[in-house]
This record gives sequence, C-alpha cells and structure tokens, in this order.
Amino acid sequence: MRLRVPKLRVLAAAWAISLAACGDSTSPARPASLSVVAGDLDSALAGEQIVLQVRVNGSDNRPYAGAVVTWTVQQGPSALASPTSTSGSDGIASNSVTLGGRGQPTTIRASVPNVAPVTLTVGTINPCTILHSLPLGVSTTGALSTTDCALSDGSFIDFYGVTLPSTGGVRIHMASTRFDTWIWLYNYQDSLIGFDDDSIPGQVQNTFLTAILPAGDYLVGANSYDPDTTGQYTLRAFQVSAELAPCEVAWVTHGVVTSQQLDATQCLGPDNVQVAADHVTIFLFQGQQVTVSMTAATFAARVVLYQFDAQGNVSVATSANAPGSGSAANVTFTATSNQTMAIQLGSVGGAGTGGYQVTLQ
Repeated sequence: MRLRVPKLRVLAAAWAISLAACGDSTSPARPASLSVVAGDLDSALAGEQIVLQVRVNGSDNRPYAGAVVTWTVQQGPSALASPTSTSGSDGIASNSVTLGGRGQPTTIRASVPNVAPVTLTVGTINPCTILHSLPLGVSTTGALSTTDCALSDGSFIDFYGVTLPSTGGVRIHMASTRFDTWIWLYNYQDSLIGFDDDSIPGQVQNTFLTAILPAGDYLVGANSYDPDTTGQYTLRAFQVSAELAPCEVAWVTHGVVTSQQLDATQCLGPDNVQVAADHVTIFLFQGQQVTVSMTAATFAARVVLYQFDAQGNVSVATSANAPGSGSAANVTFTATSNQTMAIQLGSVGGAGTGGYQVTLQ
C-alpha cells in the first residue's frame, strides 16, 4: 500500500527549513581578524610622531566598524597618544606614538578581544647618525636641541659634511646668541683633526677654526662649550689661503704638504716665548705617529714639537735643526696618549726669513 503524506504537512516542513536558513544568514558579524595598515617598521627622530593603523575584519570578511582596539607599548621608550581607539566604517582603527630615546626600537601590541593580536615595531633614529650638508661659502642655520646627539659631557652636537675640492686652507665659523659655541673637525674615519672654542678666548664666545687640509671629505661637529645647552646657531665653512698670516695658528693633519713664508714677525710660542716662527697644531691619538719635514732654500730650518700635560704645562717633545739651507729638518714623534701637539716652524738662530715647505706624514 502506498503511503501518502498530506500536502500541507510537506509545505509546512519546507517553510520551517527555509525560516531556519534565513535566520542563519542574518546572524550578526563579529570581529574575526586584525591586520596592520600603517606604522610598522617606520622610524623618525625622538619627539616626532608616527601614525599607527590596523584594520578589523569581521566574520563576514568585511571591514568591521565599532571594534575597540587596545594599544600597548610592550617594550621601548615611546609613548602612545591613547590606550584605545575604535574602528570606523572602513574597519580601520588609528593611533599615534611619540618616539623617545636615541636609536632604540619600540614594540607595540594592538588587540581586540577574542582576536589574534598584531605587533608593530617603530624605530627612533639615532641622531648621531644624521649628517647635514655644509656647502662651502654658504651660511647654514641650525639649532641644538635635547633630541640631538649627546656627547659624554652632556652637551649636544649636530654633524655636517663638508668637501674640500683641493688642498688648502679652510675656516669654519660658528656663532650663537644663545650659548658659547664649540667646533669639532673630523675626517671620515672618525679621526679627530681639531677643535676650537672662543675666537678671542674669554672675550668673544663665537668660534673660528682654521685648518690646512688635503682635498677630501670632512665632518664638522657644531657643539656647545657647556653641557645641556640648546638654541639656534649659524655655521659657515669657506676656503682661505693655505699660507699662514703672521702669528696665525692652524690645525693640520697627516698628508698635508704646504708652502709657507717665514718673516721676522715675533709671535708668542707655545712656551710663552716670543719667536719669529710659524705655528700649527695637530691632534694625535695614543700610538699614532707623525713625521714633520721642513725645508727652506734661504735658511736652515728648525722644527720643534711641543706637548701638553693634563694641567696644561708645556714641554718640548722633540726638535731638529737642518744642517743648512736647502736641507731638511726632520722630526718623528709617537704619542703616548691622546694629545694635542704644537709644531713650531722656524729657523736655526731665529733670524731666517723666506719661503719654506713643510710635509706631515
């Protein structure tokens, strides 16, 4: 016998199944995943801000609006603008972080309940690695700030690159109405060439540094005499004659070959004795050697190297006299500590005048 199911009962069952299916398709979406949109692996200077963004996607694979994202600094010196933010219609939740420290990374966690969190890493640029350009003959304005590179004495410093197209003299001038200026001069191997404080010690607190250098690239450090000092300054480097003016003192370095003119002007030497001689200065690191060779056609050359102790007392490190005009006076010295050496370039007897050549190796 064939079993018949009433037609109305079949229709009712189909209707119930249809209603159940409709109910499933209209169940509310929920936050399902987080992804990074912006900010990860970005970097800036201390004190600057980086925008952070994450996107919340719902269980329907669409952007989820209204999700509260919690932001947490897991490690590092930076600070978030807000501990939470809410996703918009595009699913994006935004925040910002103010960078701290010098060169340290900061790790930030973004999370939504019941969703796998994401991690963003931002970096603070080490200000000691920032190099500004200092074109010859152009006055540059800068400012020392608490986010600058800091030296061990607590003072701040900005670094500039300057290129000398040919061997010769260079003069660097730094001025400020806010602080007592200080200049450092390095080569690109981080070897110190020279430094200067006051252009007129104890009177004018702006700085002039004069050097005779081979052609090449150099670093200038714009610094202050006092620690924890900030403010605006101007900096300028320009080429000058390599020939020393009477009683002028210039920094020199290895590789310098220069022709000079010795006259009868009496100048105060490193030992506080008046003498008709030129003077240059060189900085040597412990174990570093320098050889100075001086030759004059019209007089017997004399070279004297002076050294200074920690108390500023001066003594003769070594000296040499040429046997006569046209012959060389040669001295070689190896530094036993990091020290500044004064080099006196004169004549045997102190009365010679005329042109001479000096080489530093």
